[in-house]
Amino acid sequence: LFAEMEAQFARFAQTGLAWSHVDGHQHFHLPPVVWDEMVRLCKKYRVSRIRYPYEPIRAHLRSGGQGVNLDTVAALIFRMLRKRNLSRLQGETPFFVCDRVYGHLQTGQMNEEYVLRLLGRLEGTTNEIYFHPGANHAHLLPPEEQTETVKDVELHALLSPKVRHAIESNGFQLGNYAQVESMAKHHYQK
Repeated sequence: LFAEMEAQFARFAQTGLAWSHVDGHQHFHLPPVVWDEMVRLCKKYRVSRIRYPYEPIRAHLRSGGQGVNLDTVAALIFRMLRKRNLSRLQGETPFFVCDRVYGHLQTGQMNEEYVLRLLGRLEGTTNEIYFHPGANHAHLLPPEEQTETVKDVELHALLSPKVRHAIESNGFQLGNYAQVESMAKHHYQK
């Protein structure tokens, strides 16, 4: 596992591209043994931004989110690990983690209606909302709704004029991890 992690960091570093942030598929970077090695690699490769999924489960359920499922159980485990993991970020390298990261509890179903409700209940100063546009999420639907022509609800939500209007009317600023980190530093220095 550690050799593969090192190889992935090294491979990306070889591209010469700027690091946006580090995360893991299905949030595999959160178990302590993986987290500690990832933090070591972040320090080695000078990566200072990490995705840490953190969203209120009750608010998610109250606003029409998917019911309790394996993602909910995983979110509870991630929450229990949060204090431990974030304490490992202390040291000589300043790290940035968004206050809230939304998307895990609604994986594959971040539809327009849900996103509009989500935009009305964001809690942190810095929020990430992530999507998987273009992915085939048919397996998440009941069998009777699984067709080859399942609409890409996440792409539709991202392109929605209603979502764009909600973002603009709430005064939200959009950006990548570096931009959000910069805006957060400016906000906290006021």
